[in-house]
Amino acid sequence: MLTLDANLFLEFIGTTWTLEGRREAGTVTGYATRVTGQTYKIQGNRVLTDTGRPVRKGEVPGYVLTKLRKLIAECQNNAGFFDCYVVAIDIDPDYVTIEPADAGIVKGIRSVYVFDRNRHIHCAELAASYELHHLYDTMVFHDLTVEIDDDRLQELAERYEYNNGTEDTEYHHVSSFDRYIANNPHRVQRIGGYAVKYDGPDGSDEGEDAPETDYEEVLEYVCDHYRGNHVF
Repeated sequence: MLTLDANLFLEFIGTTWTLEGRREAGTVTGYATRVTGQTYKIQGNRVLTDTGRPVRKGEVPGYVLTKLRKLIAECQNNAGFFDCYVVAIDIDPDYVTIEPADAGIVKGIRSVYVFDRNRHIHCAELAASYELHHLYDTMVFHDLTVEIDDDRLQELAERYEYNNGTEDTEYHHVSSFDRYIANNPHRVQRIGGYAVKYDGPDGSDEGEDAPETDYEEVLEYVCDHYRGNHVF
């Protein structure tokens, strides 16, 4: 599924069909368009042409209607919902130098990010990416047999957690990052969902039934909260 914005979703079936989901007043309407230009619309349980005529039996292949209904369901479930995850990722050792005096204590550094699993970004390519927002860096320690005092921990934190030059925002392909999540459940925590309001195509909001909180406000809130309340 290709997400162009919060209100428009596309899917292609070969070179013959384009499926489209349009979010209008909180409801997703599905359209299937042939390469010839003929458009069909799902309205409730009915399938109509763009002129409103009921579709004749066999006029639209069953597999096209099945895919279109699936697209509608996915868009309806995802629209207006910030699905918040926090994830920890190891910083490449080539970018972090552990001092010899600290190497017996500090094993490595991880960056912790927050992201919305429903938000897919296209960075000048068709492959969708997640947009990760940096929260903080944290040390990974060797298994130690002695306790480290607070002054030493603060010294290590100032050296390794505050000055890594980590980018504020990173982008990771959805397909590969979903595999990372599946393979590293101990480094991922789903926080939960927040209802959010998107601006409509004309710049207005979605009406009186739309959530009162917009996307950027939710993003700012979760970033501020989890920078002060560490998950990992």
